[in-house]
Amino acid sequence: MAESGDPVAIGLVTSLARPGGNVTGLSAMDLELTAKRLHLLKEVAPKSSHVGVLFHPPFPMTVAAVAEARTAGVRLGLTIVPMEVPNADALDTAFNAALALRADSCSCSEIRSPPGTNGASSI
Repeated sequence: MAESGDPVAIGLVTSLARPGGNVTGLSAMDLELTAKRLHLLKEVAPKSSHVGVLFHPPFPMTVAAVAEARTAGVRLGLTIVPMEVPNADALDTAFNAALALRADSCSCSEIRSPPGTNGASSI
């Protein structure tokens, strides 16, 4: 498991404490930081009410980050506006769509492609 967002959620291992088999690697589980990022955003931009959250569909952790942002958004009084970015060419479209949905700020944990693909290297 060279590097994985959440190896338990994607079924790569049964648990982080006891992954089983012959698995070695690094987990980049930072979903809990999603809420903290939104909290900090709310502190620096208290009038913000609609937050665009960028995500890259082939990378499951970014999709999970949108779900986590929605949960945190409810607690913080924020409306989360998902911004799908399948490739670099879609950035303008994603931002324009978010603006049309009244997004007044933006959050991005990470945009990247799964290993072995070349989707986000130019984003």
